[in-house]
Amino acid sequence: MCYWIDGLVVGTPKNNDNQPLISGIYNVEEGKDSLIYLNNANDFTANKNNCKLDTVSFGDADEISTPPYSFEGCAKITHIKLPYISGGSIPSGLFSSGINSNVTFIVPKDANHIDYKECAPGVLDLTYTGYSEIQPEAFKGTGITQVIAPITDTFTIREDAFGNCSGLTLVDFSNVEDEVVLEASFRGSTISDDLFNFGEDALIYFKAETFKGCTFNGVEKKFTF
Repeated sequence: MCYWIDGLVVGTPKNNDNQPLISGIYNVEEGKDSLIYLNNANDFTANKNNCKLDTVSFGDADEISTPPYSFEGCAKITHIKLPYISGGSIPSGLFSSGINSNVTFIVPKDANHIDYKECAPGVLDLTYTGYSEIQPEAFKGTGITQVIAPITDTFTIREDAFGNCSGLTLVDFSNVEDEVVLEASFRGSTISDDLFNFGEDALIYFKAETFKGCTFNGVEKKFTF
């Protein structure tokens, strides 16, 4: 039988076995609710071309424990809900080569972390999420247009987290208080002279190949690489 998954809600692992519990509409025609487990990334990505997944909502937990690359290539996702997780991170390749500029992120509205808001399409606003890291290739090759860093002491963007992203118009680090670490984070992306807002407080560490293969549109006016 062929199953079309329309929506998933990711919760806490069952029996502490490190397999994230995912609940959602498993069979649209019969309208049955089911529970499935992802043992590895291939559980979901093997049939990604036939995937009608449109919503992913991560529940409150100590971490986003979904396996790396779980939603790679799922281009029909329109809504992603990210909870507050102090010191949390977004797993490797989670949405790579999938989401486009129409995706809507649903994130904590304020420092109370109770109410949520919908961001403008394509805008990843992590201000009140508490995250400290975006792991490698998490959003590589996606249509994200803006990234707003969270309020945190140190924020690290790993290798190719936003690699090959041609539609970026703003990356704002002004919420970070101490350090921003960029590790080949934007390889192959388009960089303009007004893309980055580094704020006034944090130290910025550019590691090797952060901008390798990038298309530069006037950025040399402000920085020397």
